[in-house]
Amino acid sequence: MGEKPKLIVGSPSSLHPLHYLCSLCLQPFYLSEDQPPKKAVMELLHAFDEHVEREHGCEDSNSTKPTQE
Repeated sequence: MGEKPKLIVGSPSSLHPLHYLCSLCLQPFYLSEDQPPKKAVMELLHAFDEHVEREHGCEDSNSTKPTQE
């Protein structure tokens, strides 16, 4: 069985703002600056989960999904 993709922090030496990467293909994911932080994180995790399912054929990523309060 292949390795499951993980969301990892992008290189701090990059000229891009803080970003996260898919551990398998290094596709970047960015936090939305026009959203409250909690909503921006939820959207980033949702985009990552969709990417994992579509590009890597996994239904379940290792991302931690925040709970709704």
